[in-house]
Amino acid sequence: MNDDKYIPVEEEAYTRPEVVAKIMSELGECRERFVQGDRAALFQTLAICALNQAVIPEWAADAILQGDDDLKTGAKQDFNELFGWRPTDKRVRRMSSRLRSIAPDVLLALMKHRAEGGNLNQDEAFSAVASEVGVSWRDVKAIYKANKDKLTTIGQGNPSGGSFGTLKLTIPIPRRYGRSIL
Repeated sequence: MNDDKYIPVEEEAYTRPEVVAKIMSELGECRERFVQGDRAALFQTLAICALNQAVIPEWAADAILQGDDDLKTGAKQDFNELFGWRPTDKRVRRMSSRLRSIAPDVLLALMKHRAEGGNLNQDEAFSAVASEVGVSWRDVKAIYKANKDKLTTIGQGNPSGGSFGTLKLTIPIPRRYGRSIL
C-alpha cells in the first residue's frame, strides 16, 4: 500500500459530531445508490468502512453475505458482477493515470508557450512542449484537448499581462489506524 497516500488521524477525531455525520452521510448515499441498483456502491461502502475502520452497515453486510451465497451457488459469476464493476481496459486505465501525473507539467509548458507568443496548434506547440517536458507528442495532444477551453483564454503573447500557473499537489487522505477488530 502507498504509505504516502494516507495520513493517520487521531482517534478523538472520530468522536466529533461533524466527522461522524460526514461518514454517516457518505454511507447513506452509498445505501441509496445501492437500493437504486448501483452495485458498485457496495464496494464503495467497504472502502469507506476500511478508511475509517467503521463497522460495515447492516444493509451492506446483508448484501455481502447474500453475494457470498450467490457466488457459491453460481447465481453471480464473479466479484465483478457482485460489485457491478465493468472494467475498462487495463491499458486505458494506466494511460489515464499517466496523463493525470504529467498534466501539470504539460499544461504549464503550453501556457508558457502561449504567453511567449506561440500558437497552440499541433504543428508548432505540441512537438516543442513534448520535447521540453520529455513526453510524447500524443500525450501533449491528449492533455491539450482535455484543457483546450482553459488554455485558449491565454492570449497569444499574453497581452493582458495576466498570471498563470498549475499546481501539482498530493493531499494525503485521512485514515483511521489502530482500532481493535472486535
